[in-house]
Amino acid sequence: MSYQDIFTITNYARQAMLLEVSATPKPGLVDRLNSGAHKDMNYHTFLTSSNSVFKGLYSCALEGATFKENGGPKLLARLREIGKECENNMLRATGGVNTHKGLIFSFGILLAATARLMENGMKLGYEGSSEIICEEVKRITKGLSRGDFQDLSHKKKPTHGESIYVNYGIKGIRGEVEEGFPTVMHKGLPLFKKKDIKELGLNSVLLQVLMTFIAYNQDTNIIFRGGMEGLSYAQEEAYSFLSSGGVYNKEYYRYLSDLNDKFIEKNISPGGSADLLAVAIFLAFADGLL
Repeated sequence: MSYQDIFTITNYARQAMLLEVSATPKPGLVDRLNSGAHKDMNYHTFLTSSNSVFKGLYSCALEGATFKENGGPKLLARLREIGKECENNMLRATGGVNTHKGLIFSFGILLAATARLMENGMKLGYEGSSEIICEEVKRITKGLSRGDFQDLSHKKKPTHGESIYVNYGIKGIRGEVEEGFPTVMHKGLPLFKKKDIKELGLNSVLLQVLMTFIAYNQDTNIIFRGGMEGLSYAQEEAYSFLSSGGVYNKEYYRYLSDLNDKFIEKNISPGGSADLLAVAIFLAFADGLL
């Protein structure tokens, strides 16, 4: 595997971040028009952040390509070290604003898995590449949730994700990664159809994928801000959007714009679903769909 290959897949991740934030309008989220339910970040913050994490994500891919041992936990531990440095670069670039912490985690593992497979001969751009990559992700992260969530009752300052697991038993992104991104693979990726991308436009397809994730994902960002009541509300609104035809309904843009106002009023930000959208875009690149 060449350094150019490592650059290419890392650039897929950066493109995925840029396409995710550029999809407009996204209810409660930062996009090209407004900052959604966020007061500390905007579209340009995300552009800056997407470039600031490139070096760290490249290092994760390189680590996956060159790691010689078989043990998933050892590789994961190394990726987490790199991820912490990547987070610090992000925070320095954004003035302390957390824009991509969740995606640094997801993409760090995805890139390492992809590079490891390519080092062993896998080629990208073919249908089914995403499934192979996600199986490798599962292998690398086996036991992740059990290790991260043990003895939390004694932890003085649990993270948002840890608190939600203690209160609701929801694993969040850890569970999604450990299971090989099942929500992305089964709910989101099948929506990337070349015919729809050509006829509807990529922006519309991305919004359809996002709203599907909001409808089905137990989004811990929403839960942290609005509890299970907020999650139920967001999911019901997403179901309603999809049931009315989604982006195939000519009124979809107005519907999503109005829903953005409602999400802002209720302080709802489906940031976990937005991260899954970026992951879905990356895997669409891997499958040759984009």
